[in-house]
Amino acid sequence: MIFLNRADFEYAAKEAGITDLEHAGEHYANPHTQAAFLVWMSVAFPRTSTGVSPLAWVNRRNGKAVGLSMTRPSGPESAGWAKRRAQGWEPSMPMFANVPGVSPEVMAVVLEHQRQRQEEGYSIQSDLAQYRGGELARSAACYAMQAGGMYPLRWANFWPFNSKMKSCPPTESLIKAGALIFSELERIKAQEAAR
Repeated sequence: MIFLNRADFEYAAKEAGITDLEHAGEHYANPHTQAAFLVWMSVAFPRTSTGVSPLAWVNRRNGKAVGLSMTRPSGPESAGWAKRRAQGWEPSMPMFANVPGVSPEVMAVVLEHQRQRQEEGYSIQSDLAQYRGGELARSAACYAMQAGGMYPLRWANFWPFNSKMKSCPPTESLIKAGALIFSELERIKAQEAAR
């Protein structure tokens, strides 16, 4: 995804509920953990004509790109990361020459999904534990209906939570809907894998 070394993999693995991170030399003792790590690394280090290093890193703060760095900035594995996160800093995103570009709209949905995970503390495990009745899909549908200009009384009965739904401009509503769909897809996949 956006982290690129073993410490980052282990941070993300713990967030995803992978707890067997014992090493046997360079490999994880658990073959499933090792397989997940190899997949992680194949995504984190795509082969390019210039090697495996990113061309640059996009520094992000409060959901916005604020600059580029030619060397990898500190991330979640570094000392003082909690303080930087409290200041609004987010893990930097690598830029590779061979990664196809996505539109700003797609990137906005990806960043919103990441923001929900990092800032609001949601995770695949918490989604699995809390949402078993289609709540994520229903909340995504409500945001999409809000963006479509449907009068709130038409979709308010579908809102699955006790809290009131946030009123947003159409673009923001669609970004939230897309991020919630990502979360529901991840929850379903994790649920199927657990069976």
